[in-house]
Amino acid sequence: MLLRFVVTNFLSFAEETEFTMFPANFKIHKGHIYHTREVDLLKAAAIYGANGSGKSNFVKAVSFLREAVNSGLLTPGEAPCFRLSEKYLDKPTQFEIEFSIANRYFAYGLSIFDYWVHEEWLYEISPKNDSETLIFERSRKSKNDKNKIKVNTKYLTDDKEKLRYEIYEEELVPAELFLWRIKDRIEEAHLVVQWFEHSLAVILPDSVYPLTFGLAVNQDLFNYFNVFLSKSNTGIAKIEFNEVGIDTIKDPTVKRGLVSRLSDENEILVHFTDNGREHVAYREGDAIKVKKFSVFNHAEGDTVVELRLDQQSDGSRRLLDLIPILYFIEKEDKVVFVDEIERSLHPSLIKELLELFLQNTSKGQLIFTTHESHLLDLDLFRQDEIWFAEKDESGVSKIYSLSEFKPRYDLDIRKGYLAGRFGAIPFLANLKEPNWLHAEKSRI
Repeated sequence: MLLRFVVTNFLSFAEETEFTMFPANFKIHKGHIYHTREVDLLKAAAIYGANGSGKSNFVKAVSFLREAVNSGLLTPGEAPCFRLSEKYLDKPTQFEIEFSIANRYFAYGLSIFDYWVHEEWLYEISPKNDSETLIFERSRKSKNDKNKIKVNTKYLTDDKEKLRYEIYEEELVPAELFLWRIKDRIEEAHLVVQWFEHSLAVILPDSVYPLTFGLAVNQDLFNYFNVFLSKSNTGIAKIEFNEVGIDTIKDPTVKRGLVSRLSDENEILVHFTDNGREHVAYREGDAIKVKKFSVFNHAEGDTVVELRLDQQSDGSRRLLDLIPILYFIEKEDKVVFVDEIERSLHPSLIKELLELFLQNTSKGQLIFTTHESHLLDLDLFRQDEIWFAEKDESGVSKIYSLSEFKPRYDLDIRKGYLAGRFGAIPFLANLKEPNWLHAEKSRI
C-alpha cells in the first residue's frame, strides 16, 4: 500500500511536491478506505489537469524511482532536474516514498545529482506513533568523494560486519544504490526491493500488457476476462485459447525458432505470432504443445466473429490492457499508476471500469491521470480521491487535492472544474464563468 510520495526538482516539479493516500474526514464512500494495521488509506486517486500541467511528469517521477530501484543503478542520461531556472541546476533531484508491505511500514528516499547518488536512506516507520527507526543512511558530498554509511547497530554484530560496511563505503560506485547492494543481507532492504519489483506498477499511455502470455499462465485471470466481457457492452464477446498442432505454424522460421527456444530449460513458455495470430507454446514431456489465442467480437444477430488483435480498435486494445490492472488490484496488494487512463476509451466504459473497482472488495490501489471530466463526480469519488495538477507562469508544476477546497458533497464538481474554479485547466479568456456560490464547509 502507498502512503505518501514526495518529489523535488524533477522535470516540471521544482519545489517539494507531496502526494498522499491518507483519507480526510469525509463520510461518503466509506468503502473506499482500507483500514490497515496503523493507518487508513484510500483505494484510489484521480489526478486532473490540462495538457502540459505536469500530470505525466508526476507519474514519470514514480517510474524513475521504480526503475532505479529495480535495476540497482542510475542509468546515465540528461539530468532530470527542473531546467527552466538556473538555481535548480545545482540542486539535487529528490524522491521519498512511504509504503507498507507485510504489515510493516517503510520510508525510502533517494537524492541524486546528475545520475549519481548524493543521499539515500531507509527507515522503518510507525505512522500511528509518528516514529521511525533507522535502517541505513548513505551520503556522498561529491561524485569523487567516498561514501559515508550509517546502519542500525543491530547489523553491526561483530568486527567482521563492521569491516563489511567500511568496505561498502570504499567500493560503492556513485551510480549504485546501496539498497540493492544489501538486499540479500538485510531483511528490510529485501522487503523494500520486493515491493518495488512486485507491488508497484506504472502504466504509461503506450504500455502494452503481455496479454497472451499473461492469460496463458494465469487461468484465474483468463476466467476474470471472460466474466468481465460477458457483463460489459464492449463489443468483445469472449476470448479463447485453443490447442493446435505445431504443424499448423505457417512460417518455417518461426517453427525452427520455437523448437530452439523450447530446447532451452530456461524457456518454459514462449509467446509468438504466426500468420497474424497470437500463440503460446510449451513443452509437455517430449512434445511441444501450441495454443492459439482468439478474440471473438459480437456480430450480426447472435453470431460472433474472430478478429486478430491487430484488427481490434484502439479502444478495445486499450481495454484489454486495462482489465488485468483491475484484476491485480482486486486480487493482490498492488499499487498501480496509470497515465491517461481514458486513452481511446469511451467515458461510459472507463467510468464502468472504475465503478467496478471502487464498489468491489479489493486489495490494491489505483492512481491515475485523466482529462475526462465526466469522472469528476462525488457519486463516484470522495473529495480526497480527486487531485489537480497545475503549472504556473514560470513552468513550475504543483499538485493539490480537491479536499483543500472543502466543497459540499452535493456540489457539481465537473461544472466547477470546467469553469476553472479549482484551477488545473487551460486558461481560455473567453470562457464565461458561472456565478459560483462560495463553497461551504463539507458536511462531515
